[in-house]
Amino acid sequence: MAEAAAPAAGRDAGPGPALGVACARVGRSGREAPVESSDEQLCRAVAERQPGAFDLLVERYQERAYRIAWSVLRDREEARD
Repeated sequence: MAEAAAPAAGRDAGPGPALGVACARVGRSGREAPVESSDEQLCRAVAERQPGAFDLLVERYQERAYRIAWSVLRDREEARD
């Protein structure tokens, strides 16, 4: 199926570029997000203000950031902030 191929350089004529992938999923935020995007692609998308890109980065690293903050602070509320 030719439709499964990713658009060149992650760009298409539609309103929301798929960030270099053809498939999408719905994240915890309820927004459609790419299934496979490198952090570099996502950072470019954030810089280009593409909808959903920042939310996907947050979803990807939120738990890791919390665990690191908690291991340093040992305080749940401070780590959440």
